[in-house]
This record gives sequence, structure tokens and C-alpha cells, in this order.
Amino acid sequence: MTLMSLFGILARSGDSTGGGDDEPDMPAVLNRLAVVAFVGAALVGAAGLFAVPVLRDHGMTFRAAFAVVGVTEFSAAVVAAFAGYHLYSVPEE
Repeated sequence: MTLMSLFGILARSGDSTGGGDDEPDMPAVLNRLAVVAFVGAALVGAAGLFAVPVLRDHGMTFRAAFAVVGVTEFSAAVVAAFAGYHLYSVPEE
């Protein structure tokens, strides 16, 4: 799938779920739990920038500290991706 065909699909897809109804669509609602998860993942990601020297000061080798920070950063990235995916929800009728 090329990038232009992806843009074409996105341009043709609408946000309307009514199927031709004359009623206006309900606006999307911000999911507060997703916002909290996204902010938490961002804070963990930012703290990871300074974690390797702190862990090394507590006696860990560079490889072990880097591995701990790498796993933590990857987990924060996965949480941020899921939070971004679930950021908006359409209210139930």
C-alpha cells in the first residue's frame, strides 16, 4: 500500500456513523483515563533520560542499567500508544 493510496482512503472515509441521517453526529469525548495514562507514560519516559546515571551510582553496571531503562522506556512507549489510540471515544446512544 503506497502512501498516496493511504491518503486517498483517509480522505474518503468520513466520521459520520449515522449512515445518511439528518441528525448531527455526536462529538467525540476525551477519555480521561487515556489522558492520565498518556501523561504518566510521558513522565516515565522523561525520567528515563536521567535514570542510567542514578542506577550506576547505586552499583549497577552500565549494561544492566541500560537494560532496565530500555525496558521501562519501551513499556512507556506501548502505554502511550494505547493511550493515544483510546484518547477519544464516541458516546453511546
